[in-house]
Amino acid sequence: MYGQKSDTTTWTRYEKKEVELKGLKVRVCSHAWEKISGWCKAADSEVSGMGMVKRVGSVFTVYDAHLLEQECTGAYTELKPDALANYIQWLAKRRKRLADCRLWWHTHCN
Repeated sequence: MYGQKSDTTTWTRYEKKEVELKGLKVRVCSHAWEKISGWCKAADSEVSGMGMVKRVGSVFTVYDAHLLEQECTGAYTELKPDALANYIQWLAKRRKRLADCRLWWHTHCN
């Protein structure tokens, strides 16, 4: 699902959201943004997951996001340890750069 991010903003597949904090830039590719946004909209409680991030100089780019098995309430999320281990194995089997697995994302129910 690429394209509509909100009522007023549309993105193409390759556009990115960008935030600058004290000289560091964080960019989120629309592919990752759409995945996380979809999970947030579908959840009736908190939700969290992991993400893949590349760093080039002072720019961190979130280029993918993944949802893992977890326990969730309206106040917290807890990733299942086995799910996290399986996720790392899944990345390794696909020859993904494990060093890029450096994002834990989560929502706030309200």
